[in-house]
Amino acid sequence: MKYVYLISLVAIAILVAVFASQNTEEVTVRFFAFSTGGSLSLFLVISMSAGLVLGMLVMAPAVIGGRFRHFLTKGKLKRLEAGRNRAAERSGGTDDAAGVGGGAEGSGAGTGAVDEPGSGRAK
Repeated sequence: MKYVYLISLVAIAILVAVFASQNTEEVTVRFFAFSTGGSLSLFLVISMSAGLVLGMLVMAPAVIGGRFRHFLTKGKLKRLEAGRNRAAERSGGTDDAAGVGGGAEGSGAGTGAVDEPGSGRAK
């Protein structure tokens, strides 16, 4: 996959270079009250770069929020695992008794015999 990405990048760079070399005509760009002249390929590269930057700025809140939610979820998972381990130690069992791993036959492993508040399960 790494090579496919690299080959794609090189192919795009070659296409951009060919495009820029074939579009060297002078053009005038007008935007509201502003007007400037330059090569067509230069303006296209500038506008594509501006679009890339704007796209990254639009995506930034979602990316940062996703990383923050991931961080919070990892902390919650650690707290839940610590609580499960404490419950297993209090009951005198190990992780097998808490339903993790193989569990021994007849030991009640993974049978749902633990009554958690609000779970609606009976002992």
